[in-house]
Amino acid sequence: MKKLKICVIGIKGGISTVLMSGLFRSIKRGVPAGGLLTDTPLFSQCSLPDVDTFEFGGFDIRQIDLYESALQNDQFNVLRLDTEPEIKEWLNSIPIYKGVTLNCGNAISNIAQNGFTHNHSNLREAVSQVCSDLNDFRGKDDCVVVNLSSTEERFVPSESHLSLEGFEKALDNNASDITPGQIYAYSAIKEGIPYVNFTPSTCADIPALVELSNLKKIPQAGKDGKTGETLVKTVLCDMFSIRNLNVDMWYGTNILGNLDGKILDNSNNKSSKIESKKSVLKGCLGYEPASEVRIDYMKPMGDNKVAWDYILFSGFGGAKMTMTFTWQGIDSFLAAPLVVDLVRLIHLASKKGFYGIQNQFAVFFKSPLNSDVNSLVRQYDILKEWVEKLKEA
Repeated sequence: MKKLKICVIGIKGGISTVLMSGLFRSIKRGVPAGGLLTDTPLFSQCSLPDVDTFEFGGFDIRQIDLYESALQNDQFNVLRLDTEPEIKEWLNSIPIYKGVTLNCGNAISNIAQNGFTHNHSNLREAVSQVCSDLNDFRGKDDCVVVNLSSTEERFVPSESHLSLEGFEKALDNNASDITPGQIYAYSAIKEGIPYVNFTPSTCADIPALVELSNLKKIPQAGKDGKTGETLVKTVLCDMFSIRNLNVDMWYGTNILGNLDGKILDNSNNKSSKIESKKSVLKGCLGYEPASEVRIDYMKPMGDNKVAWDYILFSGFGGAKMTMTFTWQGIDSFLAAPLVVDLVRLIHLASKKGFYGIQNQFAVFFKSPLNSDVNSLVRQYDILKEWVEKLKEA
């Protein structure tokens, strides 16, 4: 059976280790993976790659043993990794390449560890290294690159991001405004590998790399996986809109204690995530109510994320009413199945000749690229329409 290589940026993180460990148990022990949209009847005729064809590798900037990271990230022992004698050997056999830290900002540089990052002297050297490592991992097999790394600092675009020519010149000049995420995205697309950005960081969606993905005829999708509080928002907004109930105010607060939360405790990194989460309301409702989103790092929470939302809305006669909800979920376990879905679908899009931004995958993202549709129901309809057309072709 032909392999599908999955190269993960941030391979030692929570989403990645939960994803890989969960699939190992599914393949080796027959434990249902669960939560996969691509396992529903809609996709039964799409010839999607089976998970037992997946082979993982990737980049990271930390020295921690992959198995040890997996144990830490499964803090509630859902996957019972300590009872799986084979999984330690399997995880530690996965190829991992040293990551890029040029222009990464303080929060991310603080978690990078000497010995597991290249001392690149310039951007071109970093690109060359990443391209070499990608090709070493891919070999002659199909490959998909997925960005699951920590959220980068708030991005301020410049002229060098507006065109491929300008971006190439910025690489040559070792510009300080090209991020690690953009280096990985550029390298993947340059080498002809489909790319998915599951983070809120600005990566392949800058005009220069959109131009490159169209030029190389490579599909890309993103950004910021929609897994918890925002997922609920996009459902409730439909309810308020359909019933013509005006949302006057929406306040939400999130607490989490994993590595993602630690990075987001830095205001420069947090602003990217906040912007992504706040944009959904206007997109769904068509207007912008008074709103606030908080993200607070509380280490004892670990990967157990809690969100609490308070909604003030107006009904008949202008009556003011309220709704609150609490969302409790294990962050990485919510995200992992979406990554499998996106890997399968971006691979399908590539095989069917689609390239550039794939906005039909908006249902998976908080800030879907090249799409102004934020309603979950409408996003799902768009995906279904795309799948049905493929079946008819």
